[in-house]
Amino acid sequence: MDMSVAVLGFTAGIMHITAFYLYYKQTLRKVSNPNAATWILWFAISLFNCVTYGDMSENVALIFLPAMSTAGCMTAAIIFFYKGSLSKLDFLDSTALGLGLIAAFVWFRCQSAEYGNLILQPSIIISFIPTYRGVIKENTEKNPLPWFIWTAAYILQIGLVILLWDGNFLKFAYPVNCFFLHIGVGALSLIKNSERRF
Repeated sequence: MDMSVAVLGFTAGIMHITAFYLYYKQTLRKVSNPNAATWILWFAISLFNCVTYGDMSENVALIFLPAMSTAGCMTAAIIFFYKGSLSKLDFLDSTALGLGLIAAFVWFRCQSAEYGNLILQPSIIISFIPTYRGVIKENTEKNPLPWFIWTAAYILQIGLVILLWDGNFLKFAYPVNCFFLHIGVGALSLIKNSERRF
């Protein structure tokens, strides 16, 4: 493997973990008030995403970011669980989880990591809705920095897919989807907090 490719993949993963660390510190200071149900969803969805994306990528550099994302989501979900701050899953949360389970079934039954991963993408979008709702209605994310770091990590992941191009367009679905979802939360947070100053 080309050293520059390995460094790029490693950097994207480390950026992800750094953002999780900053985000968790924000929750302790009440700068962020995350939707706990969403994080529990991300625990499961991120795990399915990591496994299917890794299976279709077959490249350590491409797998590192989703692996770090899964580790971060799982750690956050476990912390929220032990802090007793879990909320019930609403209809959208349940729909997202259902899509995640369907994706897992497709992957196991059809042995198609590509289609399994593609099915997960709407599930990831749905799982972000409570976070978007919280930012818009209650300004639950008062510091956009972690969201922009996650966004930058997905830009590196998209760059990696291009550098390791093998003609499989489906490898773009996950990083492009997550790029737009994360930058959207960061931008809304920035806008909402700018409005508070004026």
